[in-house]
Amino acid sequence: MKKLVLLLVLCFCACKENSQQNKEVHKPAALSVVQKHTLSVVVDKQVRKEVEDWGAYLNLEQKIKEFSSISANEALNNALELADLVKKLKSNTKPKPLETLSFKTRINVLENETLRLKDMTYIAAALTAKEVNDQVDKVMDAFTATNSKINAVFIKLSIDKELEPSN
Repeated sequence: MKKLVLLLVLCFCACKENSQQNKEVHKPAALSVVQKHTLSVVVDKQVRKEVEDWGAYLNLEQKIKEFSSISANEALNNALELADLVKKLKSNTKPKPLETLSFKTRINVLENETLRLKDMTYIAAALTAKEVNDQVDKVMDAFTATNSKINAVFIKLSIDKELEPSN
């Protein structure tokens, strides 16, 4: 009887080890699945000419577009470069109308979200694909808010010019 109990305990432990190994095998596969992320607001066509000489913004915009269809592993691999581009955008000279506190706040939020994604690269083994993808969504939302502010500022300036009385 003791031998039977011992045999059952050993079988149970072996099965448990196998199931844990299977979970570890599936985790990296989940991190490699490409996920779609939406950038819901882009800079309007009429506003595009106002930012076409702003290299730091254009470089960041190009990198953000790569995140619209990316796996969690790729997002983590590109997080350092993304954080670097946001840092350059923050320190770079901006078009004069965007030198406002509300625009700086949006850039700070974008920087915080990209830094969080960058920090995730250091603990990647402890993360799930969902956690990484959720953070990428937050980065996309922060960039959407930045684009929305750019549109609002330049459209307002355009309307103000039209309403200005002719002398």
